[in-house]
Amino acid sequence: EQRERVERQLLESVNRIPATAGLRTSAFNMRRAVNLEPHATLRDLARAAYQPSTLRLFNPYLSETAVNDVLQPAVLEWLELCVLEDKMKRMALLTEEKNAQELERELKEVGREWSVKQRPEWLVFEVEQRLQIRRVQHLVAQFFIENKGVSTQLNMGEGKTRVILPMLVLVLAQPDRLVR
Repeated sequence: EQRERVERQLLESVNRIPATAGLRTSAFNMRRAVNLEPHATLRDLARAAYQPSTLRLFNPYLSETAVNDVLQPAVLEWLELCVLEDKMKRMALLTEEKNAQELERELKEVGREWSVKQRPEWLVFEVEQRLQIRRVQHLVAQFFIENKGVSTQLNMGEGKTRVILPMLVLVLAQPDRLVR
C-alpha cells in the first residue's frame, strides 16, 4: 500500500507541469494530451534511479535541483520499498510452505552492505528480477570489480549466473565498450 502511494506521488510529481510556466505550458499540455509528448511510467522512474536527467524528457520544467535532490532520492526509496515488498512476499510463501531452511536464509539477509546511491543499477536489477542481492554475492562482485583478471570459486547455488554475472555486467557496461 505504501509502495503504491509512493508510485502515484512520484508519477504525479514528474508528470505535473506548473501552471506558472506561461503559454508554453498550455502548448506542452496539448501536445501531451494527443500523445506527442511522453508521460513517465514506472519503468521510466526505475531508469531515473541511475540516469536522473531522463526525468526532464517527461517534464522539461523540472529543475536540476528538483531532479537530483528530490526526485532521484524518492525514486531510490520507492525501489527499496519494492525490494522489501518482494522479500515479505517470499517470506510469507516460505512460511506457508513450511520451508524453514529457506525462511531462515531470507531472515539472515537483512539490509545491504552496498550503497544504493553508488550502485542504483543494482537496485533496479533487484526490482526487475524480484530478488535481493545477498551479502556473499555482493562480496564476490566487489572482489571482481576491484581485482580485474582474477578468479574465485563459489559453491553451487550461490547465484553466480543469475545474480553475480549480471551485477558485474551492469558495472562494467559502457556505451563505448563491449562487455563479454
